[in-house]
Amino acid sequence: MTLTIEPLIQIEELGNLLGITRYNIYKKIKRSNFPKGYKLNGKRFFKPSEIQSYYESLGLKIEIKE
Repeated sequence: MTLTIEPLIQIEELGNLLGITRYNIYKKIKRSNFPKGYKLNGKRFFKPSEIQSYYESLGLKIEIKE
């Protein structure tokens, strides 16, 4: 059995990495055009692998590095 631990990225940091505002990320989530991520203690976090999969489904290749 293999356990993989993936770091989570806060919405502000994700916005900086992608070059879009968190407001635009929330708009995309509301329109079901973006992964919802996870809410922890009132803050929204995302798994890098889910973001990469989302962009790959659009035909774009991105790499998120920590």
